[in-house]
Amino acid sequence: MIKHIVLFKVKENVPSAEIDDVFRAMEELRHHLPGIMLFSCGKNTSEMGLSDGFTHAMSMDFVDTEYLENVLLHPLHHKVVAKVKEISADNQPMLVVDYQIGQ
Repeated sequence: MIKHIVLFKVKENVPSAEIDDVFRAMEELRHHLPGIMLFSCGKNTSEMGLSDGFTHAMSMDFVDTEYLENVLLHPLHHKVVAKVKEISADNQPMLVVDYQIGQ
């Protein structure tokens, strides 16, 4: 199994309803594309001061790397990435980490 984690920085003036819409679009991927086992997302609540300004995160567990690669290439995924970029702070990259679970 592969865990796919995305961190991003949301602009300060983005309404919470708009952020919720983006999270719903992320979750919809699970219902339309095979291989997504688990999905979660939310606002950073850490008080450790180590987030480097990242305000929100998303995590998906995939059956294997083949399913992850198929999702990354799918047009629905590209639409979700565009939505994330719309609410993200200007010139702030997303941080993406993938790793094997159970190995």
